[in-house]
Amino acid sequence: YFSEGFNAIAAQAGFNDAIKMIGPAHSPIISCLNTDGAVDLALRTLMLQEFCRQGILIPYIALSWSHTKVDIDRTLQVFSDDVIPVLGKAIAENTCEPYLHSPVVKPVFRRRN
Repeated sequence: YFSEGFNAIAAQAGFNDAIKMIGPAHSPIISCLNTDGAVDLALRTLMLQEFCRQGILIPYIALSWSHTKVDIDRTLQVFSDDVIPVLGKAIAENTCEPYLHSPVVKPVFRRRN
């Protein structure tokens, strides 16, 4: 339900290749890719920032029975109403920088910090 709704919203916004939820239903991953198909950490940071602005912390997803339909529907609504417009601007302008209010996230597992 969550992945399907998320991907439907992203597709409706025209983000089919840039942003999608993939992986198993109980622990999906939000994939953020640039126009070359490479991971776009700036776009991911912007998405996380805009979710946080609305009180939703979603750096990873681990759905459980404690998450109600209301929780999921609210997250999808925030994605549609608040996150998508900002991401759309960044994608159209081919830069996230004017919209970011923090450093870009880094992968957890990397050779050097």
